[in-house]
Amino acid sequence: MQVWFPPDEFVELLAQGDSAIFGKCASHMSTQDHQWFTDFLFRFEGRDVVRISARKGSDLLAAAAPAVNAQSEGDDGKALQTLSLVVDGRTHINNTGTVSACDSDVTLMVSQHKARIGPAHKEAVLIESRDLSIKVFSAAASKFKFEEDRLRFLHLDMSVIRMEAGKVTGALPEVWGLVEMSKATEAILKKPMGTEDAFQV
Repeated sequence: MQVWFPPDEFVELLAQGDSAIFGKCASHMSTQDHQWFTDFLFRFEGRDVVRISARKGSDLLAAAAPAVNAQSEGDDGKALQTLSLVVDGRTHINNTGTVSACDSDVTLMVSQHKARIGPAHKEAVLIESRDLSIKVFSAAASKFKFEEDRLRFLHLDMSVIRMEAGKVTGALPEVWGLVEMSKATEAILKKPMGTEDAFQV
């Protein structure tokens, strides 16, 4: 099933208990036939815990060489190349490693994979709370033939590691048929004029 999210707005994708994850598709990262997530926001008990953003592909191309060279230096983990993280609304996370957030109610495991996105590495954040386990990771736009275009649309994807089907709410459970569909979710199933394709969920 294909969906179209309103550009430049955080939409609640999945919630359970005190935990919720929201996604945003920036307008500059949308084409007539595709959308890509650029940001995810995880909230716990109504507080912003972590905001994860995809770095711009153009910046990645310019900074990839020094970032790759620096990744093994120091004791604080590898320097992030494709992701930008802000924890508890104020702390910028620049390296891989494990981070406690929201008074230790949420744990973030930031990792760098061997797989590459152009000259840099794919990176991921595993978000663990008592309600949900979500993995957010960087990805290139594989629909394009040329690497420059794939990096231009560097974006974020997510996978659900742990949830309880009978307790979740949000746009994704509604699309999956786990929860009765709201009018807001019905709206994102309608294809905007001039579009051909969208998210497959």
